[in-house]
Amino acid sequence: MLETQFVLELKKRKKIIIYGAGMVGKLVYSRLIANGLKDNIIGFAVSNKTIHTYMGIPVYAISELVAYKDSADVIIATFPFLQEEIENTLNLYRFCYIYKVSENLYKDMSENYIVDFKKEHLFDEKTVDVLLMASDNNSSSGAFLCMVDLCVELNERNISSVVVLPTYGNGEDILSKKNIDFVYISSKDWTEKIDEKVSENEEFFEKENRNSIAEIENFIVQHQVKLIHNNTSYTYVGAIAAQNTGIPYIWHIRENIFKQGFKFVNYEKAIDCINRSEKIIGVSKYITSSYPGLDNSKIHVCYDGVNIEDYYHEKRIFESKKIIIAQIGVIAPLKNQKELIEAAYFLKKQQLDFQVQLIGSGEIDYIKELKRIINELQLKEEIVFYGRQDNVSVFYQNADIVTVCSRVESFGRTTVEAQLAGCLVIGANAGATSELVKDGKTGFLYKPGNSKELTEKIIYAIQHPELSREIAFLGQQYSYKNYSKEKNAENIIEIYQSIYNE
Repeated sequence: MLETQFVLELKKRKKIIIYGAGMVGKLVYSRLIANGLKDNIIGFAVSNKTIHTYMGIPVYAISELVAYKDSADVIIATFPFLQEEIENTLNLYRFCYIYKVSENLYKDMSENYIVDFKKEHLFDEKTVDVLLMASDNNSSSGAFLCMVDLCVELNERNISSVVVLPTYGNGEDILSKKNIDFVYISSKDWTEKIDEKVSENEEFFEKENRNSIAEIENFIVQHQVKLIHNNTSYTYVGAIAAQNTGIPYIWHIRENIFKQGFKFVNYEKAIDCINRSEKIIGVSKYITSSYPGLDNSKIHVCYDGVNIEDYYHEKRIFESKKIIIAQIGVIAPLKNQKELIEAAYFLKKQQLDFQVQLIGSGEIDYIKELKRIINELQLKEEIVFYGRQDNVSVFYQNADIVTVCSRVESFGRTTVEAQLAGCLVIGANAGATSELVKDGKTGFLYKPGNSKELTEKIIYAIQHPELSREIAFLGQQYSYKNYSKEKNAENIIEIYQSIYNE
């Protein structure tokens, strides 16, 4: 079902409930308004009510809306992995008219949203110094947030920048709040899942995104763009447009796509395209070493920066009897929360008074597996899941130790945030974590995969509180000096200027 047919179905009844106050819910709400159904909307429904309004209309717990079970259409406006559970809840309350936002409906609504957005938000005729190519439009994406921080700094230095968004998402909300100019130019990336068959289409790059590349070229010419900044390894259309119009481009490598379960459709073409850039920016030495064939003469390592004021906090760790150990970020196999849970088992055997806090949303199946392990190891009292939090700084302030168990951190934003907050960081000696943490000096490192050694490091830190406080302080000062968003911007602007002066 596409948007037009969907709207016709909704017009049969006069009341609408949108189940889901998030990115999908926002899209559905905006499309209903575009189709003249604003007055039909009762409000948003959620499973756990934590806010009272969203998008300016009421938010209800679904139990508060049972009176509409026979008269209202309920739209399950969430991503697919949540829809079955929500549908079961609605059936339990005996709602009669239930619609799911399918993949096709979501795609059609997104495309219509972008078409209408372009009509309503015509970009002015100013010239543009830097055109930044985003590969997503996600307010939870570390790469996206780092790009936002860079744009803020560019604006403060009177370097005009515009972000190109390739798809609908909630990242535009942050861009608007930060007064960052952006445009929508839809495009597809040049990767596919590792377990998928490689495309046999040798003209993949141009054919899949021919119109997108042409639109970017027109923007470059119309606004006299000086430089293209490719924000991640997933998108390439800006680079092709730069080649076609004869302007320079730089390539920012922020992630190891292979460890994230993806691959380039054509690796040789991808590396050739990246190597044609004027400069290649890597967020760590580790990440640039993850792509064989890169032109080393063009690589510059620029560690990401964060907003110091959001996280810097003066404190003394180990002041309370209960030790708080936190791991913050998406809950997924790559982040390896399982290793911390195993360490918690050994800590409990030592009869230590502690609590492990896992902060972040994540993969449902992996979370279920973790909870199964927690039950088997009898750790329900010691380990708490807090879910996704908008204000993680509070958890940093309360934590004594923050663990980073991932073996493939491209940079380690959590590592820096935790150090700035005055926490003692204990991380796996792998990925970029070993570049950010100096073992025994600014934190502790343990052998990845060895939960017993992680346990030993935690116990050592607890048994030597004064040394741990000194190490946490040195880590805080090191991050304060080296990982600010201002310093990151200065390093990148120097690269811009070196290209302008060539």
